[in-house]
Order: sequence, then structure tokens, then C-alpha cells
Amino acid sequence: MALAVVVAMLGWIVAMIAWKKGRAPVAWFVYGAILFPIALTHALLLDPLPEEERAAPPSKLAVAVVALLIFGLLFAGSMTRMH
Repeated sequence: MALAVVVAMLGWIVAMIAWKKGRAPVAWFVYGAILFPIALTHALLLDPLPEEERAAPPSKLAVAVVALLIFGLLFAGSMTRMH
């Protein structure tokens, strides 16, 4: 369970850095959660996009899907410890 929380936090860090530079946060969350050191370096080295090319803020649906995935992982981890 703790691992899932750490992975989610690392993905969130990368997503917020990329979003402030105009990139799509959901894609960067997944990238950061899977390959944190590489994704963090990549996000920090990105140049900000011009206003007309910036990604829209994540939709409520995208945020809900990511939240459900995270909580699903947390729940699955807690269930395996019960057996």
C-alpha cells in the first residue's frame, strides 16, 4: 500500500511540473509513475509551450479515472495483506 502511495506522489510531482509548462498532466502522471527519474528530468528540461499550444486542464473525468486507479491499487494492496 505504501508503495502505491509513493508511486502516485511521484507521478503527481512530474504531472504538475509538466502541466505548468503546458503539457497534458494525465499522460505525464502515468509517465512519472512508471519512469520517475527519467520523467522528472524530462519534465524539468522541457521548454514551456506558447499559450495557444498549451494543454487544457485535465477534465473531471480524467481526474476521476486516475483517482479510481490509485484507490484501486491501494485497496488491492490492503486486501492482499488480509489473507
